Amino acid sequence: MWLGNKLVSPHPDLGKGDGRGAGVLRRPEPHEGLRALVRLAIILLVIISFVYLVLGTVFEDFSLMIIMLPFVLPAIQAAGYDPIWFGVYMCMLLEAGLLSPPVGLNLFVIQGVTGAPLGQVVRGAVPFLFLLLTGAASIVTFPQIALWLPSVWVG
Repeated sequence: MWLGNKLVSPHPDLGKGDGRGAGVLRRPEPHEGLRALVRLAIILLVIISFVYLVLGTVFEDFSLMIIMLPFVLPAIQAAGYDPIWFGVYMCMLLEAGLLSPPVGLNLFVIQGVTGAPLGQVVRGAVPFLFLLLTGAASIVTFPQIALWLPSVWVG
C-alpha cells in the first residue's frame, strides 16, 4: 500500500529497513526532462497525437483507451489541458487511427463487407481521414468547439 511516496508492506520483513528485507520502497520521481516537456504543452500534444494515430492502426479504440489513458491523462492535466476536451480529441484521433492505411481496422471491415480491393477502400477512406484530422486540428485551435455542449449540459 502506498502512503505518500512510500510503499508500506503487510509483510513484516519488508517494512523494517534493517537489511533483512527490502525496507521501504520509494516511488520513483518523474524525470526532469518529462517535466520540461510537459511545460511545452503543444509538443506533448503532438507526441501523444502521433502515438495515438500509430497505435490506433493496430489496436481497437477501447483497448487503446484502457491501456494509454492512465499514462497520458496525468500529463495532459499537468500541461493544463481540460480532460473533457482531451476526451473528445482522443476519440477523434482513435477514429482516425482506425481509418489510417495500411492496417487501419475499419479498412478491413469495409473490405470484408463490400468485397472491394483494399486499394479502392483506402482511396475511399482517405477523404474521411482528412476530415477527422481537420476536425482534430480545429478543436486544438478552438477548444471551445469541443467544450460548448458539455458546458450547456453541466450548466
